[in-house]
Parts: sequence; structure tokens; C-alpha cells
Amino acid sequence: AELMAEGALAKHTRRMRNHYRVAREAVAEALAKAAGDALRLVVPQQGLHLVAYLPPGLPRGAADRIRRAARIEAWLLSETRVSQRGLDGFVLGFSGHDIPALVAASVRLGRAARNHLRTSP
Repeated sequence: AELMAEGALAKHTRRMRNHYRVAREAVAEALAKAAGDALRLVVPQQGLHLVAYLPPGLPRGAADRIRRAARIEAWLLSETRVSQRGLDGFVLGFSGHDIPALVAASVRLGRAARNHLRTSP
């Protein structure tokens, strides 16, 4: 209760919201630039995750191959569903990592997605 009365919680919340906004923007910018049209990003105004959709019609397992090629940790949309209908893609978190590491991982993912689409039949 003392921390709340002294404003420490509010100050911490503002600082973290700013950090997450900067991280979200850095990830979205780096990923969009590296992926081109290989991924469609859905970037929320808040939260700790964004979604990057792959285009329709890719064979099963494409998202996992891209994830492994990029050497990233991310949930696949197909891993979050009971039914395997719908587009696959990546749920990307940006909390708990420094921004340079997030940018580097975003570039790897974007390039891996672009390369996969360029070489897949």
C-alpha cells in the first residue's frame, strides 16, 4: 500500500508501458522491412504480443520450418488451435528481451519467411 501511495506503482506502470510500446514498434518495423509481403502483421495498440500471418495455401509445417530457419522462439498459430483450419503464422512476444535482440530475431524471421516463400513451389 505504501508503494501505491507514493506513486511508485504508477511510475513503474508508465515506464513499462513505454518500454513495451518501443519494443512493439521496433519488432513491427524490423519484421515488416525484412519480410516484405511474406507476412501480414497485426500490431495491437497495447499488450505484449503481435501476430504475423503467413499467406494462405502454404503446405502444413511451413511455419515450423520458417521458425526453425529463423532460430526464434515463438508460438505458431497452428499450435494454439484444436482445429487446423485458418492461416498459420507466429505469435510474437516482446517482453523480457532487450530491443536489439528483438530486432535481430525479427529480421531473421522476416528473411526466413521471405526465403521460404521464394523457394516453395
